[in-house]
Amino acid sequence: MNFRWGIRCTACRWQAVVNALLPFAGQTVVEHPHQPIDGFWEDYICPEHYQIVRRTVRLTETMPDLVAAVEAYFEGAFVTTPIPTCPSCQQPMEGGQVLESLPFFLDDHLDAVTWLHQKLDYLRQTLTIERKAVIAGEVAADVVVRLLSTEATTILRFFAALQKELAIVEPTPMMDEYPVSLLEWEVLLDTQHQLTSRRIAQLQERQRKETAKIAGCCPQCHQKRVYLHRKETF
Repeated sequence: MNFRWGIRCTACRWQAVVNALLPFAGQTVVEHPHQPIDGFWEDYICPEHYQIVRRTVRLTETMPDLVAAVEAYFEGAFVTTPIPTCPSCQQPMEGGQVLESLPFFLDDHLDAVTWLHQKLDYLRQTLTIERKAVIAGEVAADVVVRLLSTEATTILRFFAALQKELAIVEPTPMMDEYPVSLLEWEVLLDTQHQLTSRRIAQLQERQRKETAKIAGCCPQCHQKRVYLHRKETF
């Protein structure tokens, strides 16, 4: 299991990444869980100056795969070097968990979900208008179904690109198989609209809690705008 913390200055876009339990063999990172593993690399960071130093945790013997390596690690079957000190202040560095004291930057997440919420609302309005046209005999229902499928595909592709660009992880609406009737479309869009509404409320509540934390001072522009940008476990 690997942990990764990403921090970023929202003023100048300075950023840094701290890894923990990064498996290695020889001099390279192990990317396949069934490869032999010699040990782990752990990043340490100074919570004041944000300098990062990587130390090696070498297992007492090469393990056949990631599961065995992690078990050996937690059993203490390794040798390592002392915890590094910060080159600037000479204080012992800390693991990536220390970065969780920084406020989590949620603006991008909130903007992305709000955008999706608005687009789902647009699809609901489109469905309402087109249903009236179907009742009036101006258009066939299957034509409207195809129109909604095309619009939804475009929206979700843009949302996926937005997630990638902003490096955020947000649930994507379950539209792997589009409905085949207007009634099914109505149910789906209403459900997804409610889900995104709840997600926006959750993000807003968390954002209020995050404001109680103090942002870090950027080592590049020296503004207090360093936020925790992402935390990953994989």
